Amino acid sequence: MKRQQVLGEARKRGYIVARSNAQEQHWAREYYRECERDRHPYARVTPRSTWAAVEVDMDPAGQRLPKKTIRLLGEEIATLYAELPTRARGWYVYGNHTHVPKVPIERAEALVTRLLGIVNQYLEAEVIFGPAATAPAAS
Repeated sequence: MKRQQVLGEARKRGYIVARSNAQEQHWAREYYRECERDRHPYARVTPRSTWAAVEVDMDPAGQRLPKKTIRLLGEEIATLYAELPTRARGWYVYGNHTHVPKVPIERAEALVTRLLGIVNQYLEAEVIFGPAATAPAAS
């Protein structure tokens, strides 16, 4: 694939699919910089032979996720792992970064789409209702 084709598809989908080779790593960094410029979340699927890694990073969007949204992301990943015959673990949702290192390759793009859906619901609520409406309630 060509650079413009890969980046064009990433813009349409909202995430980039980039392997670990040098050329695709460069394209992934370029897409990250676009995300920073446009202030939207960076998401990436890194395919391997049978597994893929999924990453969602909120730092380019300049937003911090509230605890409720972080919990929803974790629940979505836990649901995926509960459905798998193997017990692959090692994922984390911390602050503005979600990383899932072992997702069956055939389910990786569906997972990143679901995770971005959760993040985008938060971002849309933030824009429509303002920070007070989406901030976690004070305890």
